[in-house]
Order: sequence, then structure tokens, then C-alpha cells
Amino acid sequence: MTELRLLMESELAESYRFETCFQDRPAGGINPRLILLMARRIRAVRPDILHVRGLQNEGFHGMVAGRMAGCRRIVLSVHGFIDDALNYPWWRKKIIRDILEPYTLRAATAVYCVCAYAAARPVIARYARHSLGYIHNAVPLYELEPPDPALRAELGFNSHDVVAVCVTRISRDKGLLDLQRAMSLLQRRGVRGPKLLLVGDGPDRELISAKMEPLVRAGQVVITGRRDDVRSLLASSDFFVLPTLHENLSFAILEAMCAGKAVLTTCVGGNPEVVVHGQTGVLVPPGSPETLAHALESLADDPATRRRMGQAGRARVEEHFSMSVLAKRLDAVYQEVLQL
Repeated sequence: MTELRLLMESELAESYRFETCFQDRPAGGINPRLILLMARRIRAVRPDILHVRGLQNEGFHGMVAGRMAGCRRIVLSVHGFIDDALNYPWWRKKIIRDILEPYTLRAATAVYCVCAYAAARPVIARYARHSLGYIHNAVPLYELEPPDPALRAELGFNSHDVVAVCVTRISRDKGLLDLQRAMSLLQRRGVRGPKLLLVGDGPDRELISAKMEPLVRAGQVVITGRRDDVRSLLASSDFFVLPTLHENLSFAILEAMCAGKAVLTTCVGGNPEVVVHGQTGVLVPPGSPETLAHALESLADDPATRRRMGQAGRARVEEHFSMSVLAKRLDAVYQEVLQL
């Protein structure tokens, strides 16, 4: 939603008039009433291009609504695949994977993904009629904030603590059980590793909170829930960690790099397209708490490396993942689709 708002306020607004049509309620499966409502909204606008964002259930609803509304040109941007998700029953995944996603890809005039990893997946080649490759996600650039000692104290950290922050959707997909195991390994060994600041909400919050409870009681982990001051939390932390089990292109990682933070994450999906191992952060294998624990300890003990990686990460975002770069590439997509 943040990226969509920023795109609508970018230089693209000089060439295009943007209108929005949101899926304003949970679909609860395939929802004909929702499709009809969205189709009426789209038909009232009569867009030259309909841009459907997302592939899974939400993409299907947007694509059917667009076709019902008579849209001739529909761009589909793929941000994730149902096969990767852990929080769905097998039968629902099968319906989305074998019916909804193939239809959505076939019905699109053109398809692009948010990373090279996604664009190379066989499902894109199998079903997309016209693939335009990938356009990386982007984040807005802003002036770096100084750390806020009062905020750190409010969260329970002192000036000597090294704080690893994880801002994410609280779900098993994000590798948070591996993160809990890694933090527990450091605690049992008596290693002075980082303290963890976990920020966010999601479907597995109760499970993750219960697993983290011994570490919370020991003062090693602070769980905040959803926060609106993420930039300040990043500025007041020492590095960023996200041991996700699968990923396309993470906004959270880009935001951390924009904030000048070294990033510790897994070598899955589009993460290696963003994080350069040894330069802007550290990449570890997914599902390996032991390796993750070692990397946490190493970064906690090396402020010079954290500082160097953070500066390099900020520079990389400015060059490759800024909103101006995204706007230019999306403009090229729209112009190509207008010729189809």
C-alpha cells in the first residue's frame, strides 16, 4: 500500500491519471459479489490500463473483475506464489495453484515479477502470455535519523546493548522459529549476542510469542506488535535480521538498507539480488539456527563491519532500488502495454 501511494505521487503522475479499486473486504474464498462490485468500480473509470497487483486469491478477483469490466489491457505484477505459503490448508493451496493462479496469469495482457528469481520460475513461462521480466520493488529515500536513546530506554535497552531488529509479518514463513532457536542457542552458551527487537503482527503471533516467552523473560527479546514508528526503530537499532524461509523481494529489507543498517537474512528468493554478501550484509542458509546464531554473534561483536555494510547498503538502495528507478521502469512497461 505504501509503494502504491508513492507511485501515485511520483513523476508517473505527470503522464498518467491513477484511480484505485481496492478489495475492501476479505474474499473468504471465491466471492462473486466482491467481483461484481469491483467490476462496477472499474467499469466506471474505463481505464486504458488496469494494473492488478498480486497473483494469488486477490489477483484472481482483480483479474476477473477487470475482464468483466471490459478492460483490454491488464498488467499483472507478481509479488508472491501460493506454493511458498505455509499458513494455508493443502486443499486451498491446490485450488489456488492449479486453477486461480494459472487463470490469472493467462488472462493478463502482460506480466512482470518483482525479482529475477520470481520471473524465472516455471509457472511464469508456462502460463504468462507476455512476460516482461521483472521490476524490483523500491522504497522512498529519506534523510537518516539519529538513534533515539529515549526510545531505546522505553523499549528496555541500555546504551551498551547491541539490538538486532526484525520488522516483519509475524508468521512461520519469516523464519521466526529459527530466529528463536538461534537466540536460545546463544543464551544457553552464555554468549553476549544481540538483543532482539521483534516488530509486527500476523497470523502466528501467539505461537511465536509463546516460543519467545523464555527469552522475553530473560530480557533478550522485546516484542512490540505493530508499530507506526518503524523508521525510528530502525535508526535506534544496530542491525536488521530476517531469516525468512522464502521471499520474492522484501520491502522490510529495502527499508532497513535505506536506513543504513547491515542486513542479516537468508539466501532465498530475491534476497541475494538485494543483499550483497559481505558488502551490504550477511546471507545464511534458510532453516539453519546454528548458522544464524553464529552470524548474529559475529555482527554483534563487530560494529565497524556493521557500519561499513550499512553505508554500502544505503548506497545500493539509492542506485538500484529508489522510487525514481521503479517509476522509469514501470513507465516503460505501461508504454509497451499501450502498444499491444
